[in-house]
Amino acid sequence: LGLVGQAYAVVAAMTLGDKSEIDKTTKDVYSITGASHTLAVSGLHLGVIYAILTFLFGRRKRLLGQIVILLLIWLYAALTGFSSSVVRAATMLTLYSIGSLAGEDKLSINTLCVAAFIMLLIKSTYLWDISFQMSFMAMVGILLLYIHFYHLLPHINNKFFNALWGMFCISLSAQILTFPLVAYYFGR
Repeated sequence: LGLVGQAYAVVAAMTLGDKSEIDKTTKDVYSITGASHTLAVSGLHLGVIYAILTFLFGRRKRLLGQIVILLLIWLYAALTGFSSSVVRAATMLTLYSIGSLAGEDKLSINTLCVAAFIMLLIKSTYLWDISFQMSFMAMVGILLLYIHFYHLLPHINNKFFNALWGMFCISLSAQILTFPLVAYYFGR
């Protein structure tokens, strides 16, 4: 795409999780502004990819489509180096897909706990990984707090406003429970 220098480094970090080309100044700018999480491939990336693939391959209740989608999700996880936040998202999407095929169409704390159990069973050192801790705390925040924040405002008949309000509530929910970890690990 003709990207060079730090523009290339930022795009590589955001899409593939490769932060090796980002210089200290750029990292510091992202850190000070509170946007360093955008440089990490996360569950949000996989959620967007899952949504696009579901749109392309049709309804969620088709077995073959779900198998193809999950293969592509895990291929992307491998491409990004199996970071703990990506593995968490891929595991949860796998569990969600299995549940969807069985007629259960929702993510829950139970799904999150099963994902944590599976990941720690495979690699117990994930427990001390900052990405693992932040990813799971963000999801706990979203699963427990989002709906309460979303319903603080009365329903407005405006899809754009509701979508914007929903994104704000998701972000707030995740940040509330990751804030102690960010303060502890990064001092910001």
